[in-house]
Amino acid sequence: QLRARYEEKLATGGWKTFVALVDGEIVGSASSTYLDGAVTLNGGAVLPHARGRGAYRALVAARWADAVERGTPALVTQAGAMSKPILERLGFRQVAEITILLDEFGV
Repeated sequence: QLRARYEEKLATGGWKTFVALVDGEIVGSASSTYLDGAVTLNGGAVLPHARGRGAYRALVAARWADAVERGTPALVTQAGAMSKPILERLGFRQVAEITILLDEFGV
């Protein structure tokens, strides 16, 4: 079922993946999910050896520009400890807090 939902998002243009390059090497990736009235910025990550060189900021900027081009009025993201300060410097603000619960199997 999850695979079918993923394939549907890809087929309908509801999902897009971006990559960051440094000296021709893919050092990071991130994705956007397109919803009615918002774009969610998902799963941005940069390899440890490439951090501090602007790759994460470039991934945010590319997804932001893509959302603006689509006429999207809002960007939404769930930031982890590493990305939260970067996103705040880029103009994002916290509007909610999410608590993640794990089941007994750690899934």
